[in-house]
Amino acid sequence: VSVDGRTLTQDTDYTVLITRDNQTVTEIKEAGTYTVTLTGKGNYTGSDETTVTVSPAPLTVAQTGDIAFTYSGATAFDLQDASALTLCGIVDGDTVSLSDVSLTLNSKDAQTAPQQAAISATLTGDDAGNYTLQTNQTCQVLVNQKKIAVVPESPKTFAYTGTTDVPMSGTGWTLEGTIAGDDVALDLTNLSATVADATVGEDKPVTITGWALKGADAANYAITTVTARTVT
Repeated sequence: VSVDGRTLTQDTDYTVLITRDNQTVTEIKEAGTYTVTLTGKGNYTGSDETTVTVSPAPLTVAQTGDIAFTYSGATAFDLQDASALTLCGIVDGDTVSLSDVSLTLNSKDAQTAPQQAAISATLTGDDAGNYTLQTNQTCQVLVNQKKIAVVPESPKTFAYTGTTDVPMSGTGWTLEGTIAGDDVALDLTNLSATVADATVGEDKPVTITGWALKGADAANYAITTVTARTVT
């Protein structure tokens, strides 16, 4: 501060008052709008006021680990563990982290490779108010197939034929674990079933092969459990 070429001394020739949100502060540091008032002292009178605005620093997100979900029929997921995402641009010593992270996928379908997802999140921590998360932050997310089970509705009775082959029907089977409204069903085209021997007996276990799925949403599922069916 100078007057007529003379440099003035703070607290001798003038005082400085800094306020933010009607509160007096000692320095301009955090993001926000400050009012700085200089008031003459001693041989000087009068005052002058100016406004100083400190904008929040922009942060970006870097992906440092894998993120995967199981197919659910939805394109939006809440990310409970955000450890695979790292904030970039934080000043050393500041405490800022991501919270309430949600991801929106381009497609709901399970895929063999990760797909792009938009990140929505809030910043938390003692210094969060000094930062803002840049828009259009993305990451890569793998959507895995949902595991489902096939169970028989009831045992099957068939007449003795002298072979170990068991005639299969397109009915009597239930898929467990599919999402309501999805177009998925059992494809029994290549299904075959056998018993251990051709003798007459009750409650004989059946070995079934050739399980497959059909329908527009079939690729989102994988049959992992098949309950053994018995014949009488």
